[in-house]
Amino acid sequence: MFLIHNLPTLKEPMILFEHIPKTAGSTLNWILSQNYTNRFFINQNLNPLDSLAGLAESPINPDQVELIHGHAAYLFDKYPNTKRITMLREPVSQMLSQFAFIREQSNHVSHQDVKNMTQIRDYIEYAKEKKHTNLQTRILAQSNSWITNEPDSFDLEPKGQEAMLSKALERMASFDFVLLTEEFDASVLLLAHQLSWRKTPYYYRLNPTKKSIKKSTLSEDELELIKETQAIDIKLHQAAVQRFNNDKLNYLNQFDIDQFKLRNDQKQAFGFLGMRLKYKLKHLLLGK
Repeated sequence: MFLIHNLPTLKEPMILFEHIPKTAGSTLNWILSQNYTNRFFINQNLNPLDSLAGLAESPINPDQVELIHGHAAYLFDKYPNTKRITMLREPVSQMLSQFAFIREQSNHVSHQDVKNMTQIRDYIEYAKEKKHTNLQTRILAQSNSWITNEPDSFDLEPKGQEAMLSKALERMASFDFVLLTEEFDASVLLLAHQLSWRKTPYYYRLNPTKKSIKKSTLSEDELELIKETQAIDIKLHQAAVQRFNNDKLNYLNQFDIDQFKLRNDQKQAFGFLGMRLKYKLKHLLLGK
């Protein structure tokens, strides 16, 4: 975590980035931090309980901080009159990425339970038990069952899943920006346009899952099982796609998106060495 103190009051509203795991949030946070260089609080911990504690205990002055980034959704309600950003991902891909990420991250809170799993069916049963299914909806609905691993009213009440989706949709509507991992370049350009960034937000992908699982490797039964398990997230994602497509139509054109992607791919080919070094240095300072 990183907080700059004793700064003058800002005129622009603070930005809150609600990071949902495995939605390219680390990369987006890097882009945000490049545009809000010295006035940000970052709280990204592989143990979400530590993330919650960090945000709860921090003396954040919203009049002096430009950006808050973290996994703790419901704590962000403490700060009204802010611009809110989140990013969603196609739910099958999000679950596959989460499974692979936990297996390879030895400091992840669930690593010991998951590291020897080889079948997606085994992870699905584990995710159901730990309340890690429909994770995007849970987080936007401000459920903390995915952190406590205990059922809450959304899990116990007869129509709890419907209520969880309803709350997530209601809360999503209050966000200024609902972005999509699968539309990452367009998402970044949308932010740059709407927030009047001076820099072109070129980026290098950070924190990628090294041994990702491709949907194409799944059997039909496995794919259908994930879709059934992630049914609530799929409905949420469909609403997010509709909203994003409207925003893209209103504010962007495909030529600019294609040109940005081309230039960014060219820069990635040369390694973004300076950017990667700065990112690693910053995380060393944060104790990551």
